[in-house]
Amino acid sequence: MDARECVLRYFAFDMHPYTDYGKSDLNGYLSGIMKEINSLSPQRIKELDVGFRSAMTTASKILGRLAFRKYSKGSRRRGPVNKALFESWANVLRAYPLERLLEKQQQIVDGLAKAFWSDADYARSLSAGTGSIASVRKRFKRAHQIVKEALQ
Repeated sequence: MDARECVLRYFAFDMHPYTDYGKSDLNGYLSGIMKEINSLSPQRIKELDVGFRSAMTTASKILGRLAFRKYSKGSRRRGPVNKALFESWANVLRAYPLERLLEKQQQIVDGLAKAFWSDADYARSLSAGTGSIASVRKRFKRAHQIVKEALQ
């Protein structure tokens, strides 16, 4: 069920920008998204599927075995898949051209590792109160910031 929740969280923020998330009830929000998905046309569902597969391919190419897991630079150890990382990074990486991301892959990986230990607010947004408006916005904004800094 955790994997299904990750996919639903991805769809939620693919279908609606994180900036539109307006209540600190992630479970309720996801229930509403599920109802919305159930009423979509087969064509729209296919589009979501294609986008999701593209996001997973991009995440695999950029983050590799570290995708959606907390880690530290140079460490061989990796944690379990983190749902908050999954929803934010899968959506954020899709917002940039894969070719550009590939050119700066190591800077992105290093920037994310640094954020885990140097940005306490970001780390907290991934582990405590992940459904709050502030946490959702923090993790998406920080992920965009990490990518933009790497691409400069």
